[in-house]
Amino acid sequence: MSKPTPSSRLPTLASFQPFNYHLSTFQPSTSLTMITDDQLYQLAIFLGSVSMLLIVLYHFLEVNAENDDKTPLSAERKADTVPGARPVRS
Repeated sequence: MSKPTPSSRLPTLASFQPFNYHLSTFQPSTSLTMITDDQLYQLAIFLGSVSMLLIVLYHFLEVNAENDDKTPLSAERKADTVPGARPVRS
């Protein structure tokens, strides 16, 4: 019994079979249908309404949030809060 040589264990070009798979033979297991115009309209209305509610909720929470910083504002920071105001000179 002879030992196989490394070249005899390797596949040859003659034994190579190309992958024979065509997309035309693919059959999905379930029937896929496209979304209708009415479903798309309802989805757009729903997502738009939810996004507007989330925006309003975010602004409500942001406006009513308590300030954790209890230190009084400096004169320069007070001037930044009022449009057109200048820093107070001491």
